[in-house]
Amino acid sequence: MKFSNGWKLWITSLTAFSFAVVGTTGILMLFDVHIPMMKGIHEWIGLILALSGLFHLIIHWNTFCGYLKRREAMIALAGVLIILIFLAFVGGKGGPPEGHGGPHGRPGIEQHMEE
Repeated sequence: MKFSNGWKLWITSLTAFSFAVVGTTGILMLFDVHIPMMKGIHEWIGLILALSGLFHLIIHWNTFCGYLKRREAMIALAGVLIILIFLAFVGGKGGPPEGHGGPHGRPGIEQHMEE
């Protein structure tokens, strides 16, 4: 499928803009900066980022496939896969510290009922 340069510019710009917004709001949430509606903006723009990223990949599919034929790209891809497999087995076992209640460090319902 052939796309005009106008489509490529719009999709690439949308992907870059949504990445900047999601990255910024994610960092702000990481440091517990509370701005009204930030979580909703982060989630909706994140959806736009996923869709525009998918369209960006479709538009540049031939370039992407050509890049993957290079040896350096295969090494990088193998490295990323090894890291992902490692994190799948090792990561994600953490939780809230002892005595901090339920998810997100909030007291669980049973702690409220005891009071």
